[in-house]
Amino acid sequence: MLPAPLALTTVTSMSNIYCPYTDRYLPKEKSSSEHIIPLALGGANGFELPVDAEFNKSVGSQIDGKLSNDFFMTLRRIRAGARGHSGKEPSYVSKKVQTSAGEPLLRLRLTRSSGIQLWGRGEPPGVDSLSQVTFSEQTAMRDFRIRRIRFVAKVALSSGYFIFGDSFRTAVQHSDLRTIMNFSGDFEDPTIKSLAAGVDVQLGDNKHPILQAFRYVTRIVGGASCVGLVPLSDRIAFFVGLLGEYIGTIEVPCTKAELPHEPIHSLGTFVCIQESRPIISSWERLITRVGDHLRAAQTATKSTTTESPPTEKPSDGQSAT
Repeated sequence: MLPAPLALTTVTSMSNIYCPYTDRYLPKEKSSSEHIIPLALGGANGFELPVDAEFNKSVGSQIDGKLSNDFFMTLRRIRAGARGHSGKEPSYVSKKVQTSAGEPLLRLRLTRSSGIQLWGRGEPPGVDSLSQVTFSEQTAMRDFRIRRIRFVAKVALSSGYFIFGDSFRTAVQHSDLRTIMNFSGDFEDPTIKSLAAGVDVQLGDNKHPILQAFRYVTRIVGGASCVGLVPLSDRIAFFVGLLGEYIGTIEVPCTKAELPHEPIHSLGTFVCIQESRPIISSWERLITRVGDHLRAAQTATKSTTTESPPTEKPSDGQSAT
């Protein structure tokens, strides 16, 4: 079970709360609960903390909402059946599609339960695959990157305070995370390039072994959403996976010695949403289990490939496979 985070045990006994998004204290009555990973993106009740209510509305529409409604993320949500606060089945709707044969359509709706539904002028053509339609809407690579990295910055701020409490405020250069979260321009802008933060995003080509490990972990958690907080020598890396897909990593300067050193934080901390609840483990425990799994798989593979093939021929009517 997830232990009570320092951040939450602190604020429940105080009249004021600290908001990691605004870096300010405010009265509890002006706060609202923020899901660190939204329910619509595989989050869970319990993995949340109080933040500035007004700012939370902006985060919900400008960061969480834009990523949730992103074309590629919507398809992921449909496959996973990830539902938000409303409980409605996720769907993708487009009013600007045509068949690959060039026949114009007025509207397409895609859901997991009903598949593809089409409305057009007259009898809609038979379409049973997205490969048979083309979309006028396009997500530019610039928007693709911005939506994901702003979301990772937002999750880094909230999960950092959720996990480490006030140690996060003193040990981590969180101002860089806030700058990235609030930035909506080109990430080649000097404002961003001057930061000490390092950024990697989904579809990036950085082959650094640590980033490769982060990407791998987000893909083997059974389609779950997860967050990793991994201190390095003089930095800390925050990586995010949503519904079994790597979203991105941000690393910022950090004084490692000022972070908690309990066993649950050994080498870092990993939070994974399983069966609608957040489960926490140390990064050390996670990579040990992954290593054991890979070694077992390697041993099984070697055993299979070195076994002698059977010499007995199948009898009549018996399959050879």
